[in-house]
Amino acid sequence: MASNRIISAGDASLGEPEQDANSALTDLDKGLRSGNVGEQCEAIVKFPRLFEKYPFPILINSSFLKLADVFRVGNNFMRVWVLRVCQQSEKHLDKILSIDDFVRRIFGVIHSNDPIARALTLHVMGSVASIIPEREQVHHSIRNSLDSHDTVEVLAAVYAASKFAAHSRTFAVSMCNKIAGMIKGLDTPAELKLRLIPVLQHMHYSTSTAAMVRELGGELLQSYPANEFLLTSLDTLTKLAKEALVDIPHQVSLLLYSLEGEPRVAVQKHIFWELKILAKEGATHWTAASVAALVAKAQTYLSNPNRKRLLVAALDALVVLSQSASTCHEQMHPESGLIDLCIQSSSALEPQIVSKALTILTNINCHCYNAGLPQLPNDDALELALESFMMFLMIQDNEKFLPQLKTCLKCMVQLCEACPHRCHFFVELISEQILCKKGNTLFLLVETLAAMACCAPIVNEKPLLLGILPDISRLIEGFSKDEKRGSLLCTLVLQTCQGYSIPQDVQKCLYDYSQKCQVWECYKLTRASMRFGQHMFAVPSISRLIHYVSSESLHFWLSCLKDVSLAECALMNEKPVNSDGGHLSLSREKQPGLLESLSSASIHYSKAIAAIKAAGSSHQSLQFAADYLRLRLDFLQCMSQLVQSCNSLYHPPPAIAMNQAQVCNDEFLRHGRTTTQLRKCATEFRTIADNYHKLAQCAFDADPKSLANVKVLKNICLMMAQSIECLVFTNHQDKDLVDFGSTKDCPELHHLVTSSKRAMQIIEDLKNDTNSKPITSKHTNALLRQVKIVTVSPLCLPRYFFQTLQCTSVKLSITPQARLVGEITVPANTQMVVHIEGVCQHLGTPGLFRSIKGIDLVLTNTFQSSRGPDSNKEVGSMNQVVNPHHDFFSAQFLLSFPQGGQYQICITASIVDEEGLVWRSGPKSYLVVKVYDEPGAGGSSGSIQALNKGFSESGGGNVGMRAPRF
Repeated sequence: MASNRIISAGDASLGEPEQDANSALTDLDKGLRSGNVGEQCEAIVKFPRLFEKYPFPILINSSFLKLADVFRVGNNFMRVWVLRVCQQSEKHLDKILSIDDFVRRIFGVIHSNDPIARALTLHVMGSVASIIPEREQVHHSIRNSLDSHDTVEVLAAVYAASKFAAHSRTFAVSMCNKIAGMIKGLDTPAELKLRLIPVLQHMHYSTSTAAMVRELGGELLQSYPANEFLLTSLDTLTKLAKEALVDIPHQVSLLLYSLEGEPRVAVQKHIFWELKILAKEGATHWTAASVAALVAKAQTYLSNPNRKRLLVAALDALVVLSQSASTCHEQMHPESGLIDLCIQSSSALEPQIVSKALTILTNINCHCYNAGLPQLPNDDALELALESFMMFLMIQDNEKFLPQLKTCLKCMVQLCEACPHRCHFFVELISEQILCKKGNTLFLLVETLAAMACCAPIVNEKPLLLGILPDISRLIEGFSKDEKRGSLLCTLVLQTCQGYSIPQDVQKCLYDYSQKCQVWECYKLTRASMRFGQHMFAVPSISRLIHYVSSESLHFWLSCLKDVSLAECALMNEKPVNSDGGHLSLSREKQPGLLESLSSASIHYSKAIAAIKAAGSSHQSLQFAADYLRLRLDFLQCMSQLVQSCNSLYHPPPAIAMNQAQVCNDEFLRHGRTTTQLRKCATEFRTIADNYHKLAQCAFDADPKSLANVKVLKNICLMMAQSIECLVFTNHQDKDLVDFGSTKDCPELHHLVTSSKRAMQIIEDLKNDTNSKPITSKHTNALLRQVKIVTVSPLCLPRYFFQTLQCTSVKLSITPQARLVGEITVPANTQMVVHIEGVCQHLGTPGLFRSIKGIDLVLTNTFQSSRGPDSNKEVGSMNQVVNPHHDFFSAQFLLSFPQGGQYQICITASIVDEEGLVWRSGPKSYLVVKVYDEPGAGGSSGSIQALNKGFSESGGGNVGMRAPRF
């Protein structure tokens, strides 16, 4: 369970002992110097992993020089492994500092009498072409090797030529005629021609060269009609057109022309695949005539039952084209050939054809909805077509049609997202099938219902799926204890009834399933209960899970979840579900007061915070979860203080209060302590809102829904602060009106946002009443109603609280470092260079939600003194934004110190994403520098300045950045 909670950097060690970079390199160097060939090869193959773990230029440069020596003096077997290292470490090649030495040691083997050695040398040169693209001696060797009589060397030269042509404009232009001559030559073997043709795909640097390649490609299509030559030539020309987008219309016309009169099915399928690629790369470059020609070609296959596979391939390309707004806009007329083709195809008996035709129609209809265009005449026919197709697949009940069923259901969800009023029709259609299906088909239907509930959670003031709860309950009751996906249906029930009371028979059904299902299914049900605010179901599940854990960290993690659920149950005045399936709310006589509920919840949250601190470890960071719970506790305590402040209005103020109001010219002060405490509550609410904003800034790896959750809680705090301020300040003006936005993409937040808007309306109504000034019981009662509405609304924990789908970390290596005494000594009248190297590490799915574009390094220099006004005085600050290259970055700062003494240097790294937003998720490092004055010398003067240079990959320079708005 905890392994799914968060991905930590420690997981990458695989149980091996930690070792610094120098020790690891020394061990590998010993292996390289061994007299045993096996040990040497073992050391060589370990270098790629060393580069991944320590991607620092000094280490990589030293390692590649050692490998170059092995390549120079070793045998061909060892040279093969060195070649593999170069190919696997391509992204680290630009960190080689001594490029000349490296190339000289490798290139010396090209003069060997062994053609295998020369071929391996060419392969290595091709593998490192990205760092030596303009080496003329290498270009010359490749050209000479193409004329060699040894086949292995020629093939190696072709490989190297392809690599250098991809990186060097000079080489590509100079070799174009040479490659073309060899392809045209009659003495060139056919196999070699097939290898030479793909080299031409890189000849896109100039229009004249590209035109010559296109002309040569046309000649090859006519001169060599064999399958391999035809497919290779078309593929090369397509890749060339992808690089030069202006050639896409010409290439599309060529491919469509090649289809005419082509009898080979394999060739036609390949041409349609090439058209699909060009549609992905530049659908906007397709002309209307090209689209019409493709549609007409597909029409000819429709009437021929033996050409179904070709019709599917043609529709594949048209599906990609229909995702483009330009193509959809061109088809917005009654006589559209594409729409006619899809309508005819949707009545076919082949599921693959029907699924693709319906996808095209769905894309066009959704474009109309999203662009605000008038609907097509066949708008309602699409619903009927989807219904008929789904019923046809249900009757077949064959696992091989699951992809087509999934496509059909995706089309339904896509239509519901574009037009929510269609949800009711499709929900009724799907709900009729869930009772008679099982296995993968059933869970596909359930996932579709959940997606539709996200599009329109409330219809006619009721949950969209409320009417099918009895059917879902019967399905859950029929699940065995070994069912591995039963929690999906339970999650659907929890999502449907969010903010509404669940029928008691459904409660009992969920409780029984949570007590009999597998442990992991029980945990997933617990997680879903807390994410959708149904905390009364989480408590019995956690009570069962605690008996199955085998470590203290898991025990404390579950204890934390249990206390959180108990706290939210206390706020909602509900008890956890029991074995009878009941969690009935407490009767009005037994319900505790608002203060008692807040106090009980605060106690449980305090226990939860203590438990989550015990659950965390160096390999299992729970910082976000702990901070999230801490802010929730602060919010409840502030709410409790607000209730007490409102209740204090009924106690008479002190006699001096009226005098203070007259002296301060503030009539609100005549209420004494009530006014002071309310203003203090407003300040605390704004402080908590700021802390929520900081929490979101530190969550670089959080999913968008988790950030939306934090934003809603921040807005609730701002709403409470504004509500108080408008009552206790004379000339209060709302400078930042709270906007909760839409919850279309976050169904779990719908009830919380709806309640918050209702609470905000209370104060809006009261502000319009100008006859109730200053503070009266009417105002305090309005605040108390706000507190009641907000606290009773269940808290939905975000996904990032439980699970991390991407994990990004930044590690810094700072030079100089303290040696023995823990501080760095610098003589006066000198300057110190702080050199920073860093690595961006990724686990999970890198770039899933956002990716790193830059690292914002901030260096702060503070003078530390034991006495005097200069104690802990900041003497300078600077920042530099560097762009990581292959996850590595470096920067330099030049420091001078104004006087002798001790300084603390703080270096903070923040992440800049692709949108220019700054995330405070990086590390913070400290250096202590002791500056001593020379005898007889005065204090050195100077100022801190930045050295605006560094490694070429640093990409220094401060770019326009802004903090993310949540």
